[in-house]
Amino acid sequence: MYAPSEPVEDEEPAALEEGLERLTGVTRVASGQGHGQFWFPVVSPVVNRNSVVLASITQLVSGAPETGFARMQVSNIVPRDGGVVFWLNIDWPTDLAFRIGFRVEGT
Repeated sequence: MYAPSEPVEDEEPAALEEGLERLTGVTRVASGQGHGQFWFPVVSPVVNRNSVVLASITQLVSGAPETGFARMQVSNIVPRDGGVVFWLNIDWPTDLAFRIGFRVEGT
């Protein structure tokens, strides 16, 4: 189980290796409820089929992020023109509220 620890300070990003470029994108959030494995579609005009989408999921309790006992996973991410579809796994027998934070590069 998760054991809270002291916060870690963020660090200045390391210098980029030759031939790499720093990406700049947009961050979005989407909330829902569910349990088990399911597709969760999100409409977002900043996403297209060539976008790179990174995502995380967190449990919500009374609308705020909370450390819960359920395992939550984003198992697959499918960017499409005008939106993105997430394959989620919430290992709990009843619906739980969640929030997905996702970053879109290459809009």
